[in-house]
Amino acid sequence: MVTTPRYPFRFYGEGFELADRTATHFLEVRFESFIDFIDRVKLADPVEAAIDLAAVDDLQCRMECADWMWCRDWALLRLTQTDPSVDTYPLGDMAAEILHNVHRHFPIAEAVCLCAPKPWNMPWHVWSVKQHPEPSAAPTWDNDLGIPLPTNAPWWERERFDGLATRDEPFEVERRRRRLYNDEAMGR
Repeated sequence: MVTTPRYPFRFYGEGFELADRTATHFLEVRFESFIDFIDRVKLADPVEAAIDLAAVDDLQCRMECADWMWCRDWALLRLTQTDPSVDTYPLGDMAAEILHNVHRHFPIAEAVCLCAPKPWNMPWHVWSVKQHPEPSAAPTWDNDLGIPLPTNAPWWERERFDGLATRDEPFEVERRRRRLYNDEAMGR
């Protein structure tokens, strides 16, 4: 008997490891419930732990995750592979590791990769579309942070609601603290 795997949350555009390694990749993440400013700080540790685990698995490939943007129960992640020539641990796998780790601590309802190239025939994406044909309406990410958004990306073209994007300074301070601790522990 063949069973269909149940993934932990919907993930549209899975397989973006096939995309340009030199580009910044944008992931929209919607949490199952609103995370207030207190809970966001608790999220910093699992995020940086997942980034560090990926680096430990393959020291040649590191990833940078820029400051997160927040709007209601959504977060926007911007990921860049620090050495695009390294393909032994793809950026897509590293991002999935982060999402899984975050989900264990703060349940994710769905994630949307804005930069995944078509066609999307990866198993997790196919399962997600069967659950719900399209990702939920997302924020417009209106911001005065000077962050260019990939408005020409395939998954950008869906229903959007007006939403001001903000940075959460305590969250980013805690991420930096954890990253420094990890770097010192690993002698980097």
